[in-house]
Amino acid sequence: MERFTRMLQRPFLQQKMAFSVLLYFKPAAQTRLNADEGVFLWDWNVMSTRISCSIGPLLRKVEQGLVEKAVLSLSDDLIDPKNEENRDTASIALKSIIADMNPGSPVIKDVLIAKQTPKLLAAVKTIDNQNVKMAALEILSELLRRYGRLMNAQHKELLETCLKYLTTTQKRAINCLAFLVSVVPENTFLAFMKEFIKHFSEDSKDDHAKTYIMCFGVLSQSVGHRVGRFLETIMPLIEKHCGGKTKDCDLRDSCFTAFTAVAVNCPKEVTPFLGSMLELCMTYAKWDPLFDEMDGDVNMEEEGEDAGDEAEAEEEEEEEEEEDDAAIDDMAYKVRKGAIRAMAAIFTAHPEMLVKYAESALKGLIARVSEPVEDVRLDVLSTCTAMLKAKSALVVPADAEKVTAQLKGLISQIVSGITRILKRKKSVKPKPLAVALLTELITALPGSFGDNVGTVLPAVTDALSDAKASFTLKIGALTFLRLLFTSHTPEKIQAHVAAIFPHMIKTIADPFNRISAEALQLAVAFVYVIRPANSTFDFKPYVEQLYAAALKQAQAPSADQEVKEYAIECLGVMLAVVGDALKQQADCIKLIVNHLSREHARAAVVKVLPIILRSNLKLDLSPFLNEILQELSSFLKKNDRPLQEASLVALNEVVIVYGNAKAMPPMVPVVVGELASFVTSRSTDLYLVHLAFTVCYTIVQQQGATAVSAAQEKLLPQTYKLIHTAVVQGVALESLMRLYGELVVVNAKGLGYSQLLEQLLAITKGCTNKQVLHLVGECVGVVCTKCPPKAAASVVDQFVKEAKSAGGDAARQQTALICLGNIGSHADLSSYELHLMLFSLFESGSPDVKQAAAFALGNVALGNMNKNLPLILGQMQSAGKQIQRLLLVSLRECMTQAKGDTIAPHVDTIMKLLVSHCDSEDIPTRDNVSECVGKLIQISPEVIVPRVVEAFSSRSSSKRGTMVAAVKYALADNLPAVDVALAPHVAGVFEQLKFASEDKAKTLFVRERALLALKSLAAQKPLLIRDVVTQYLPLVFAETIPKQEYITIVELGLIKVTVDDALNARKDAFEILSFFLKNLFDRIDVPTFVRHIAPGIVDVYDIRLAVHAMLLHIANVAPAPLLEASDLLIPNLLLCGKLEAAGKRPEEADRNEEMQQSTFNVIYVLSKCPNAESFPKLQELIELLSKDKDVGEKFKKASKE
Repeated sequence: MERFTRMLQRPFLQQKMAFSVLLYFKPAAQTRLNADEGVFLWDWNVMSTRISCSIGPLLRKVEQGLVEKAVLSLSDDLIDPKNEENRDTASIALKSIIADMNPGSPVIKDVLIAKQTPKLLAAVKTIDNQNVKMAALEILSELLRRYGRLMNAQHKELLETCLKYLTTTQKRAINCLAFLVSVVPENTFLAFMKEFIKHFSEDSKDDHAKTYIMCFGVLSQSVGHRVGRFLETIMPLIEKHCGGKTKDCDLRDSCFTAFTAVAVNCPKEVTPFLGSMLELCMTYAKWDPLFDEMDGDVNMEEEGEDAGDEAEAEEEEEEEEEEDDAAIDDMAYKVRKGAIRAMAAIFTAHPEMLVKYAESALKGLIARVSEPVEDVRLDVLSTCTAMLKAKSALVVPADAEKVTAQLKGLISQIVSGITRILKRKKSVKPKPLAVALLTELITALPGSFGDNVGTVLPAVTDALSDAKASFTLKIGALTFLRLLFTSHTPEKIQAHVAAIFPHMIKTIADPFNRISAEALQLAVAFVYVIRPANSTFDFKPYVEQLYAAALKQAQAPSADQEVKEYAIECLGVMLAVVGDALKQQADCIKLIVNHLSREHARAAVVKVLPIILRSNLKLDLSPFLNEILQELSSFLKKNDRPLQEASLVALNEVVIVYGNAKAMPPMVPVVVGELASFVTSRSTDLYLVHLAFTVCYTIVQQQGATAVSAAQEKLLPQTYKLIHTAVVQGVALESLMRLYGELVVVNAKGLGYSQLLEQLLAITKGCTNKQVLHLVGECVGVVCTKCPPKAAASVVDQFVKEAKSAGGDAARQQTALICLGNIGSHADLSSYELHLMLFSLFESGSPDVKQAAAFALGNVALGNMNKNLPLILGQMQSAGKQIQRLLLVSLRECMTQAKGDTIAPHVDTIMKLLVSHCDSEDIPTRDNVSECVGKLIQISPEVIVPRVVEAFSSRSSSKRGTMVAAVKYALADNLPAVDVALAPHVAGVFEQLKFASEDKAKTLFVRERALLALKSLAAQKPLLIRDVVTQYLPLVFAETIPKQEYITIVELGLIKVTVDDALNARKDAFEILSFFLKNLFDRIDVPTFVRHIAPGIVDVYDIRLAVHAMLLHIANVAPAPLLEASDLLIPNLLLCGKLEAAGKRPEEADRNEEMQQSTFNVIYVLSKCPNAESFPKLQELIELLSKDKDVGEKFKKASKE
């Protein structure tokens, strides 16, 4: 120990080594060092060494008394007016101590807050030394940043002190206030803002006004959600100072900085001021007092237009560069820079402002491309790019169309301005931004350059060929050229390909992989440009040189994989488009086929192979057919989904082109076998299953009976298993039925329609799963429509016979009826008079037979709507209630599949019948009515919507709920006419959440159906409810609260089960809030939103996950208000995080495991939000989780994810 103490007094390296070792000493040993205070902590000769070794970690290991002594001693040195020499060192030491203390250490509360803070505050108030005040405020800022919530006793005094000395200490006091306002209680904050506004409005000095405006901008960044309510008072003051006659450039710059802050952080409250803010921005974006005029942009515009040739442009450039130094000395450029940046922030945060200001703002900005100060020019280009990006954020289609029209009218001016920038030889920095602006312009307005192509192409090409061109400029230029080639007609580009071609070839060989890869992508677009369909352009001079460049990269052993892939794609496209002009055509084909077996290149070959096969040049790949089929089939075994998908697409193209080739039959069993194995292993990936069935369909279509035996042996058994598991649906089911239909058409020996029907119907034996029965019925329907008419008639007769056997097997009856219904949906069976039999089966004793008969009647009606629909409607008017319910099922089946014009003549009749069933006691019947009414809305919205809306105010809860649910079904097909008809009445859907009845079941029914309709509106049509969502959001919040009147406890033997009848409604409410958050975020008050969803963290499993997802979304877009509510969230998050992963059932354990991990993800994201370290409860939670071994590992996993 004495040895280390002596080392502290020796040269620097020995001191540093000694302190590094001291960090690991036990507290008792460290205390012995305290005896020599002059050496250990208070000798300024070695203090800088101690700081470099980090005094913070050292003091974490010593007793509290020593820490207190050290902190107070350092504070004394910090605020000592005479100790100028050591003040900076003391400040660094105190910051290290504050940063490195454990959040749970008593030193924080007992020393740093209780003793150090009063001393620092006293120094700010009493010591008449500006450096001391600023140093003390700097340390107070650090304390507030980390432990502000623990300093509640000093909050008021700190606010008063910072406000009092705001104009003298400026940035230091502003920083303190920024951290302070995020932690003070609401009443304290309101009192502070009242005083702040009073000081601001009464102080007439420009210097002081600048400080207040700067402070308000920082406060907006820190707590925009809290200061938003004061914009109505403060913004007129800021605008007054900005637009006044002051000559203080810094004051105006502060105003624009404040505009930027409030536009981003107070999005809702700033809306009334956006117009005036943009007017000021556009005015001062061209402000130049040296010329004593406010419309210098006009002069610059004329100047740019007059500089028609290159000599004049270069002369202008030299003059501007000579004036550059003088312009920088002129501080007005800061005002222009601030105004332009504020415009970018406003348009990015509020894209709707583009509708009114896009044209005028862009005109003014483009006129400033000749701005003498380069930094301002860079901001001009960045702001133009931001405006174009903001266009994609417009949510109202009509607004997007208006902005698009404005931008199209400015393309010539934008291109002209950017061309001037690109032609300047000495101005390098703006060029990448200029090209980025062009890229964004062509992305926002594809194909709109028109005659400007001839202007922009030479300029971009010259910039690309410049020896001084940067990496970013080359990448940007190549990307722009590629987009230009792909979005414009080849005829507009062909005149310039000779100038572009040498530079493209040069960049293909560029040593930077990204540049080479981008150039190869450009080469692919180039190939399509030089030889479009029916073109007479002479493309041959470019073929051989481009082929050589791409071949070199494809064969280069040191080339990056991405470069190789794009090179192979380029070679493949050349084969497909200009292969007839390629001397090495055979070598190129062989090269591409050989690369199929190479792991690093196979993905590129599989991607380009369909392009080659579809080529009009009819390239001969038959010599390699076996190799191609074997390789593509083998790729289906790889655990690489993109490769599998591309391989299936390529296989289908190979079979289409070479299905009749001599080499094909021997390969059919191999390919079909691989497809069968693939369908088995990928049965849940329905899109890949669809592609596999498509390939098999193509093989059967091309090879006929040759392929049937392989399909029957290997693939068909797998399809039957898929049907039996009831997983097949959508496009996979459609492609499977198409395959079955093709097998019937081929009618191979051993697998005709009769054998296929027999095998399909065998699936239904002993099966009670209705979904399986319906799947079999759909397949049977397709088989019957493809077989000969006589055979189909015999099948129908057989099913009719089985359906009539009243005393027979009910399961066979059900199957027969479902099959009859599916056959009738494809063919006219009216000659069989099936309706009489089906009506009679409504009296069956089996509920399943009744439902199957209703299903069959509705589907059979589709075969001849003119005859069958009136029969159903007539029976509905005369039959009893039980029969009417079944007829309603038939009507639903019929209406949901029929074309609108066949139903239109019967709309009034159907609507009357449906309304009469709204009061049915059977809820499924009401749901059928809702679906039918939704279909009627789609057919005749202008007639039906008023009648539906009228029912919203009905005294009958059943009628209300049924009609409001119809809105959900009306939105299903995304019809514009339905949107127009429903738009004025969406508030009525929200109003149903207010419905209350003495019968709680009636109340629940109406509210459940209203929530279902709102969920569809929020997910599919958020624009319809955009204007009313803020008003009705509290009603949705109310539905997220568990209601005790719907909760009952049911005893099942010794087990008590809690049943919540309103659970589904609550889940729907949370889903609606999730859609509001994603689609209507600008209409939501985030603190209120978080406060209402917080209880959902401890709700049921599904709701918890939904709330976690919403919190993660808020953390990304609005972290500050989320942190404000973190104290409310943390107890619930901790409860979820401590769930035991082990449960009585495996599925319960898995759910708990998933819930735990989701909770840790939320906590981790919260911990990474800006300013999270100033929330002690959050830091304590993180430390608690980190200490737990089991939980700590999962928390680390969240950080990795």
